[in-house]
This record gives sequence, structure tokens and C-alpha cells, in this order.
Amino acid sequence: MEDWYVRRGFRVLARNHQVGGAELDRVMIRDGDLRVVEVKQRGKGDPTLWESVDRRKRRRLVRAAEAFMQSFTEPYTCVSMDVALVAGSRGDWTIEVLESAFDGG
Repeated sequence: MEDWYVRRGFRVLARNHQVGGAELDRVMIRDGDLRVVEVKQRGKGDPTLWESVDRRKRRRLVRAAEAFMQSFTEPYTCVSMDVALVAGSRGDWTIEVLESAFDGG
């Protein structure tokens, strides 16, 4: 999943970073575009993949992202909350990245 961002010019700022009462799976940046990425992995065809990022989870991620940004000193112009859905097993993975999947609400 991380490669998807790196191929698009992003660099990793944090992996599995504990802050603000939650874990940020990945924090990436490219030209001031800060991305907080929630990674969800399930078996292929699992219908619960989307449901795993419910309203409660989104609120915790937003609080954690806000806490991360308070201590972040590198300049950024925008922040997106992305969700990377990884489905499959043992080398047979599909990755769907939903950019700006949700906002602060």
C-alpha cells in the first residue's frame, strides 16, 4: 500500500504512529499535500471492509491527525484523510485507495 503513494511522489512521515488516543497507520506528504492514511485489510470479497471505518473510527482518526499536526513543523497546504483498502491473501492483493475518503466530521 505504501508503494502506491511513493510511486506518486509521496514520502513517508510516520508509520503506525500513536498519537491523540489512536494510531495513524501512515502519514505521507508531497509538495505540501499531507495525507493521513487509514489502512484496512481483509480477505477478498469481505463485505465488512468499508464498515470498519465507521463514524467513531473516523472521529478518533481526525483527533489523532490534529494532534500529529500540532507537533508537525514541516509546511503543508492541505490535509486529506485517505483510506487504503487492501483485500486478499498471500501475494494475491488488490489495493483501492480512496483519497479524501472523509473529512473532520
